[in-house]
Amino acid sequence: MSEKSFPDSELPQWLYRKAREHAIKRWRLALGYPYEALARFSHDFGTCVRTVSDLIRGMELCVKSLAGTVFATRWAHSAEMMRGGASLAEALTPAHDRLPGFYLPVVRAGEKSGRLVDAFQFLESHCKLLAGPAAALRKLWLYPLVIFLFGSVVRVCILFVLGSPLGAIGLAIQEIIGWLKLVVFFLIITLPPILVWVDELRLNIPMLGELEKDIAINRFFRILSLMYSVGEYRVESMIQTAAAAVTNRAAKIDLLQAAAAIENQASVSEAFANVRILTRDQRATIDAGELSGTLDQAFTQLSTETGDRMISNLALITPILTRLVMIVVYFSIAATILRALIGQVS
Repeated sequence: MSEKSFPDSELPQWLYRKAREHAIKRWRLALGYPYEALARFSHDFGTCVRTVSDLIRGMELCVKSLAGTVFATRWAHSAEMMRGGASLAEALTPAHDRLPGFYLPVVRAGEKSGRLVDAFQFLESHCKLLAGPAAALRKLWLYPLVIFLFGSVVRVCILFVLGSPLGAIGLAIQEIIGWLKLVVFFLIITLPPILVWVDELRLNIPMLGELEKDIAINRFFRILSLMYSVGEYRVESMIQTAAAAVTNRAAKIDLLQAAAAIENQASVSEAFANVRILTRDQRATIDAGELSGTLDQAFTQLSTETGDRMISNLALITPILTRLVMIVVYFSIAATILRALIGQVS
């Protein structure tokens, strides 16, 4: 057997490591990103970019303001990395697993275009917008999960108290198996091939799907406008950089079709003609921008329009999510109490 062959004896360990890494990653994503801390950092660093020429000193000051957050530890040596010649995006990379997918691509685009102020203004406003809905979504699944876990423990304890240890052990095994099945199901549906299908489904959910599209288009065209205004990069490269900020995989694949079309000598309007998440009016804006030679303004307009619509939709959806959380929690509490009473009677 050659040295480069994969030993069969290591396959279980490799599968375990990959499954563990995937589980940790999905758990962190489920808990959500610290949008409020990122909004504060984006505001502070954007102010430093506007008023202070020494970005390294600005990084040191901004990291100090993040004391008590995960970013204070991850970015403790970022200023030293910048002194050693690292770019700003590279200096922020140590926290990549705690940053939303759009953050570093926007920073890179701001650096490449020389418009870091605009980039951090966008990041500040975007993180502020997402903080409330992200917290509501987290509560939507976390509170009921904690209540159901507590209910499982209570039911097992009741059987012990009622003098049925064997029944309690059997119930505990059933509960553990049930929770393990739930974890396995969650991990399976978050595997990349299946997650693309899930993201496609999210794009087609009434109301929420439109919000998902607006978020993707807002991020994509904001970065594209930053880079296109400089005009030093190939269009397909700009599209690929902008698409990296889109976290919905189905939307990202759709937008990347434009880059492939550009590589096949299509015009910009032709490249976006078959991008499904764009509306007819949005494609018309791109057509008019290309015809008039003002594509950077067209991209900015698309980002601004979707951003405004995103704000209004979030203002509508957030209270609905909050009420939905309350209803789910109330039903979870009632179900837990009812099951405990039934178990006690039986």
